Amino acid sequence: MSSRHRIIGVFLLVTASIAGVSAQPTARPNSGHPPSAFEMAAASLPPPPAQPGEAARPCARIGKDPALRMRYASPEVEQSMTDAPQFKGLHAVLNMWASRHVPGTTGCWTDSDLVVSRFQAAVGNPVTGVLAAEDVGRLMGALAAARAVQGEERNRQAAAQAEVDKLRASGVRVLGIVFGTPLDLPQCPPLRWGEFPALACQKVVGNEVYVELPRSELPAWINQGSLYVRLYRGVVESLHLSPSNWGAAMRVMNERFGEAGVRTQQYENGFGAAFTVTDHSWSGEGLVARTSCRYGSTCRDQIQIISQAVAQARAQDRNRQEVEQTNTGRKF
Repeated sequence: MSSRHRIIGVFLLVTASIAGVSAQPTARPNSGHPPSAFEMAAASLPPPPAQPGEAARPCARIGKDPALRMRYASPEVEQSMTDAPQFKGLHAVLNMWASRHVPGTTGCWTDSDLVVSRFQAAVGNPVTGVLAAEDVGRLMGALAAARAVQGEERNRQAAAQAEVDKLRASGVRVLGIVFGTPLDLPQCPPLRWGEFPALACQKVVGNEVYVELPRSELPAWINQGSLYVRLYRGVVESLHLSPSNWGAAMRVMNERFGEAGVRTQQYENGFGAAFTVTDHSWSGEGLVARTSCRYGSTCRDQIQIISQAVAQARAQDRNRQEVEQTNTGRKF
């Protein structure tokens, strides 16, 4: 497999993995963790049919009033729900489902007959208020399906990580940054102006990501703090840097990618003064590089190095989005 196709493959795997996680039900607010199998199972079960004017039942702790205890159709059903000696989590699934759909059950235990009755109505089982084998079966099925989804997601993430590891081992690097893979650097500690980190790290400034290198690793011809990394769908698409010595920069780029292509253009500013801008471009190793105009007055302030594979994936996504948008709504 070529390097470009491998990068696109990693891009798709990483994107699918991210999409798979984001498509799952959210966990506890601000928990920072993906949802548990119990939360996913509860979210996958249908809501009960609407009952206009349904009022919340009083909250009470289990054991405080025998009328609030769970009732079971048989000792076997009760045994199938028990969490001793090994935690099964079926009660957890039912309680999480109830906290979503049954009034008066959030944050406390409540009338179990009500919860079971509403659950039975939701899944289409006979409504008795007494937990039966078929009700337990629906809970078990939902939990098994949620665990299967989690297993598939772990497999997707493992496959994506394996491809990322392969690409990191053999991929194209510039200053240690591997194009087409997630940026594998720790967050930078707080740094004072002009201070260097002990190890390479990444610093997020708004929506931008910068790489900071130790003093011993930063090439003398690059301005400190100028390594801007552009990500697309979680992988490195391009690296932007500002040289402090353009003669050295040209020498390094030519040694790495071959002699630059040169394009000279004439411009005129708002006062009628003409000036000449010379652009340089390179290509090789699945990358393209060029001097980049940032301010319009000069094109000699930045070098941009781009992964052709990731840029191609971005262009395909943009084209697909444009097609979808042109086919949406009333005909123009």
